[in-house]
Amino acid sequence: MTVVGRSRSLNRIHPTGINGTDPKFPETSSIEDSAQQQLQYRVNDIPEWKQCILLGLQQTMICFSGCLIAPYLVSEIACAGIATTALRVRLISSAFIVTGVTTFMQSALGLRLAILQGPSFTFLPPLFAFASLPEIQCNATSSDIIPEEIYLENIRTIQGSLMLSSLSLILLGSCGLIGVIARYIGPVTICPLLILLCVGNVHVIVEKAEMHWISIA
Repeated sequence: MTVVGRSRSLNRIHPTGINGTDPKFPETSSIEDSAQQQLQYRVNDIPEWKQCILLGLQQTMICFSGCLIAPYLVSEIACAGIATTALRVRLISSAFIVTGVTTFMQSALGLRLAILQGPSFTFLPPLFAFASLPEIQCNATSSDIIPEEIYLENIRTIQGSLMLSSLSLILLGSCGLIGVIARYIGPVTICPLLILLCVGNVHVIVEKAEMHWISIA
């Protein structure tokens, strides 16, 4: 009788139970405890430096395919002819260097997120729209010789237009206009727009997938 009364008093003092479990739902508490024990790292945990290197290499290998897509498409839109391969190599090298520099700056000086700053796919629809312009459409094949001034001028035009569009996003975010626009533009408006953008790029996906299955990545 003494033991029973003591356990009841303990339950009144500790509503979560003696062992930290909920007396009403003991199975739920045990499941949560087991789930927490299965986690290798929690939010505030810091892995060892050896594991950080391996995890960083894993993240880099995963992001390689994404870093290759934008330079590949830009080299085709630039209409370099026989120099397309050489231009593609230069663009890929530049993309890797800029990706490393921006990732280091973001990790050391920025928000310090555990991500790799690579080329953004947001600018792909403007690239396709730029390529569809009548004065930019390329009719040259991979065996034609195109002067360097012509395709470099196309790249400068693409570069300048994307820089201006990026500045417009910075201005919209800094002045707080995005918050005002978000009140009137919701998921019902954004989802159809994203679907239309994806449907417009289907021919590019099919073209690259026909070459090799890894192009889908």
